[in-house]
Amino acid sequence: MTLREASKILGTILMLIGVPHHSATAEELLFRVSNAGIVSMQDMVADLRKARIVIVGEQHDNRDHHEAQLAVIRALRDSGASVAVGLEMFRSDAQPKLDAWVSGNLGVAAFVEVYADNWDTSYWPLYRDIFFYAREAGIPLVGLNVPRSVVSQVARRGFASLDEHQRQQLGGIQCDVDAKYRDLLGQVMDFKEGNTPTFSRFCEAQVVWDTAMGRHAAQYAQEHPNTVVVVLAGNFHAWKYGIAKQVREHADLPVRVILPSSDTGFFRYDIVLEDADYVWWHP
Repeated sequence: MTLREASKILGTILMLIGVPHHSATAEELLFRVSNAGIVSMQDMVADLRKARIVIVGEQHDNRDHHEAQLAVIRALRDSGASVAVGLEMFRSDAQPKLDAWVSGNLGVAAFVEVYADNWDTSYWPLYRDIFFYAREAGIPLVGLNVPRSVVSQVARRGFASLDEHQRQQLGGIQCDVDAKYRDLLGQVMDFKEGNTPTFSRFCEAQVVWDTAMGRHAAQYAQEHPNTVVVVLAGNFHAWKYGIAKQVREHADLPVRVILPSSDTGFFRYDIVLEDADYVWWHP
């Protein structure tokens, strides 16, 4: 079943039970991939607690997506799970500052400066509630990313252009772009240049980013065996061919993936639901 087909089914169900799209609750907007059925937050969380890493996708500028991410974090914590939050938005070398923020030893203004050094400041208002909730609840925040300059260089000149020091910054990772990943990424991105060196370098940059985040998340999960790591990342990294694949190649850890349905860029084409374990419908 494709996302579009499942979306039509959900819209019909909501109409039949008399729930208008704009007032539908989160529980009524969660798809389970295995049966394309609607599940409650409680049922989804019961399944998420069986995982060690839960990846929740986002479109960076979509407030609904960030509210959904926070809802997952809250629900897991309220269920009694030990939770940490892995962040695409922060490099791994920002970890001391993240720890200081959560512990209350870093003020808001200073933390905003750290955020600005790592991510687009225009998105700060959308992430703010997640960061403050983590501080309030004592939930660890984990930086997963690598220097943006390294990823940009790979996108411009290819993985082979990195020197030994830069490769060490990436933890010695390799860049394996398989054919399925390339084909799917080209379809989703509607890439016009096809199988060209430019597109190959773009794929390599995506894989470098996926691999670094997957390995950092897996490493944290292994070092904290009783914790569920909720990873927040853009949809291109969050789908199962991204971070989740790299986690599986690095460690034997159960992973779940939740994707939002309303990223029109990511879902430009019908993406089969096997790309995720859950799809969060946003009208």
